[in-house]
Amino acid sequence: TGRPQRPGTIRRLVRAKWGRGTMALAAAIVLFGLGAAARALVPGAGNQPVSPRTHVIESGRKLLPPGKLVRLGNFPGGGAVTADGRFYWTVSAGYRQNDVRIVSLRKGRVLQTIKIPGASGGVALDSRRHLAYVSGEPDTDITDAKMPSSTPGELGDAAAIVNTRTNAVRYAHTGSYPFGAAILPGGRTGLISNQGLGGLMSVIDLKKGTKVKDISVGGPHSNPEGIALDPARHLAFIPLTNADSVAIVDTAKMKFVRTLSTHRKQGAGTAPVAAAISSNRRNLLVAESAANEIAVFGLPAAAKTHGRAAALRFPLLGRVPTAEYPTDVESIPAGARSPCKLGQRTRQRARKHGGKR
Repeated sequence: TGRPQRPGTIRRLVRAKWGRGTMALAAAIVLFGLGAAARALVPGAGNQPVSPRTHVIESGRKLLPPGKLVRLGNFPGGGAVTADGRFYWTVSAGYRQNDVRIVSLRKGRVLQTIKIPGASGGVALDSRRHLAYVSGEPDTDITDAKMPSSTPGELGDAAAIVNTRTNAVRYAHTGSYPFGAAILPGGRTGLISNQGLGGLMSVIDLKKGTKVKDISVGGPHSNPEGIALDPARHLAFIPLTNADSVAIVDTAKMKFVRTLSTHRKQGAGTAPVAAAISSNRRNLLVAESAANEIAVFGLPAAAKTHGRAAALRFPLLGRVPTAEYPTDVESIPAGARSPCKLGQRTRQRARKHGGKR
């Protein structure tokens, strides 16, 4: 069977500067900080036509995400930021060409495109070993949409383990329709979420390139997607798109713990698809694709969390508006090599406040 066709609206990268000392990415894809209040969504678009140019979507709602939009590939279903904060790897997972597009966050444009036979959006980067892990799907059987025969990796329901120095590729079998990917500290264990029936997350031995076990994180139709790791608390967070919730897994014991709800009374649902831990390690960020927002949860103190996550509070603090259908969220600390300097006043404003910055 062919790969299902994704919505035809144009997906883009959004960059912005908010808050103090932190920055985040979402694929619509939005960068935002946690120190500023969320801006209100415009309820109507007047007589403006539905178009990527006007930012008016089919419902008649006009979206006003902060920051700069960068054109990406066909339905970017996920992404990951390099450890130095300079590049953002996005995975094009829509109809026809699937590929990885590498964006320079400083220049705000795509620098390189790597074609792959089929993708679901999952990607994880191991900067110490110069490896990139991309979840794969089989190529389509639709003749006019097939990838060129020379495209490597004609294998579905697998995680591609790519050595970015040598371009060598290995494959580890996963569950059905693998999507999200993450690597635990130490680089020995990988996690893959599977969108297919079962609500499973696969645990991968990266050295052997084999699956160790599957962990049930949701119901048979819950549709697990992105994975966010919190090494300090030994937790993994997995959005369950069809359940309007986020599963929590104890990565020390490799056991399911509980879920967090992203449910809203208004609308048809939030459909969470991706998550990230903020750079200050105090918040969980969840991309709600159907609500065009990022949900922000508070995290308990790391020292109190080990083995007790089921009993602790993870309060929903608020939501931040994005462009249409966000499919990824990342958090980047503001540093010397970051594309944005946050939590600092400009020179002009500093002079007005006695020279302090």
